[in-house]
Amino acid sequence: MRRQALLALLCSLTLISGQRARQGTGTNSRNGSRPCGIVSNASRPHPWIARLGYWKFEASNNSGRPTYTLKWLCGGSLVTRTMVVTAAHCVAGAVREGRHLLVRLGEMDTIRRSGCEQDIYVSNIVLHPGYSTNSQSHHDDIAVLHLRRSATLGPCVGTICLPAPGAEPTPGQQVRLAGWGLVAFNSDETAKQLKNPSREVLPLSSCSSAYPSYLLNAFYPGGLGTNKICVASGQNIPICKGDSGGPVVWFMPGPRRYLLVGVISVGIGCGADHPGINIRVAPYVQWILANR
Repeated sequence: MRRQALLALLCSLTLISGQRARQGTGTNSRNGSRPCGIVSNASRPHPWIARLGYWKFEASNNSGRPTYTLKWLCGGSLVTRTMVVTAAHCVAGAVREGRHLLVRLGEMDTIRRSGCEQDIYVSNIVLHPGYSTNSQSHHDDIAVLHLRRSATLGPCVGTICLPAPGAEPTPGQQVRLAGWGLVAFNSDETAKQLKNPSREVLPLSSCSSAYPSYLLNAFYPGGLGTNKICVASGQNIPICKGDSGGPVVWFMPGPRRYLLVGVISVGIGCGADHPGINIRVAPYVQWILANR
């Protein structure tokens, strides 16, 4: 029973997420002169945040016409005006079932519209070739989405920098995560305002020792490897179902830019007592750029 319960907790988070992006600092070359990784408004701490959803058929109304509801799945990060990085497990179902994904940019509050929101459909989904769609493995849990049109950049919407070699946080440093997932593990309520918790980076060994071996073997055959970033647990603002695919960002002091150092991937019980296992972006930068 304990084994089944832990597996259910783990799955609650993971089973619901021609342009060149310059690495590290600077601008995304076809974004005009607007730099990546800049927060110009404190009330919008993640201008690169993307919300992923699709129109789900519900029923036919009295007139016989079908009724659809916009169902939100995961988060993502805008890295160029036409490309979003997310978790492969968030969008593998869309690939399999032929769903038309929608990306919403510029949203901070799901109740009150601000006029900043941009809804753009996805034209193409590229799963990392190492991601397995036929097993529970979450190795290489990363994907890129190509947008049908370019996002309009400004005070509300911006891009996040990709990390250059060596530009990553080390254990003990702080990163920030973001998403609109559940507010608690035992709740069906999703966040109304964008969650923006700060978490400490931990050694990978902390994640390895915190998870039961049978779960690690199922989700990470052969071990965690080096392409993951372990982030401490936190009870104040949970990272939960619906937050997958969202950004793990680090503020690099020298150039004073935020870098996309991780993609939210796996956790147990909304991360209250167990650290989160996230995809480390640095090893995938060249793959991301090759699929722009």
